[in-house]
Amino acid sequence: MPDILKGGVLMDWKDYKKELLKNPKVRKEYEKLQPEFILASSLIEARIKSKMTQEEVAKKAGIPQSTIARAEGLTHGIPKLSTLKKIANVLGARLVVKLETKPVPEGSNRGKAMDCTPLFGQNMLE
Repeated sequence: MPDILKGGVLMDWKDYKKELLKNPKVRKEYEKLQPEFILASSLIEARIKSKMTQEEVAKKAGIPQSTIARAEGLTHGIPKLSTLKKIANVLGARLVVKLETKPVPEGSNRGKAMDCTPLFGQNMLE
């Protein structure tokens, strides 16, 4: 990675990233984008591992090369699942999409049964 000039001091990318992530606003946005970055990285990694160019993947998947470039660069948002399936198939990969439960913050009511007695006059869970 090329070095970055910050305040007259050269920093490598990892140090610069660490510095940026000290800012809570930057960290929050960075964390929000993690799923997209993981997707793009996995597409690029699988393609390189398969020793294929974007053009080769596109031809075998029956889609334009620009679609592969957009998927890897996230320039037009997240690609359609149908597109990701085609790419995964060509790369000999399996597409996995799932929802995972976030850790429950202490004191949160999420995941706990609610007492509905005040609303309906009887506990709905009995």
